[in-house]
Order: sequence, then structure tokens, then C-alpha cells
Amino acid sequence: MPFDTNYIDKTFHCHCYYHWPDRQKYCKEILRVFKPGGLTVTSQAAFNYQLSVGNGFFRHEQVHQEVYMEDLRKAGFLNVQLEEINKDSQKIYWAIQASAPQSSA
Repeated sequence: MPFDTNYIDKTFHCHCYYHWPDRQKYCKEILRVFKPGGLTVTSQAAFNYQLSVGNGFFRHEQVHQEVYMEDLRKAGFLNVQLEEINKDSQKIYWAIQASAPQSSA
């Protein structure tokens, strides 16, 4: 990323981590540009995700949230957690959040 180290406070992205060719590399790069305590949030519409997987998309990719969450942990993110937001029985959303350490290691 063309940003200085300790430059960004927060990021938000939706339906994209499973398209990254090297998730571990991208997770490390996001962490690099974060200020101490920075926060990232990733969201997915569960119904779209499940429909895509059911229709055969992502056959060759690991797209499950736990895989991405583990990539975040391995990169050095803390407090990695998944929250399910249930708007109604047919509109469920997932939000993964993680924070950068409070100080550089």
C-alpha cells in the first residue's frame, strides 16, 4: 500500500478478502499502515455468501470467515471477533473486527 507506516486509524471492507491472492501478505500490510490501536472491520451478507458458495463460486479458494480471522491473528491483529447481525431471518450479516496492538512491537 502506498501509505506510510502508522498512517491509518481505521479500515472497512466488504466482500473482498476472499479475492486477495495472498491474504496473509495483505493482512500484514494493513497492520503495517495502522496507527497503534487501529481498527479494521470486514462485513459480509451471509445470504449472498452462502448463495455464492452453493452455486459453485470460490471452489478453489478458502473463503470461510475462520480462515480470514486466523490470517488476521497470524499477522498480529488482536481482539479478532465475529459478530452476527440478524436483521430478520433472511438478512443476516457478518462483521469481523480486529485491532492493531496499542504499541509497535
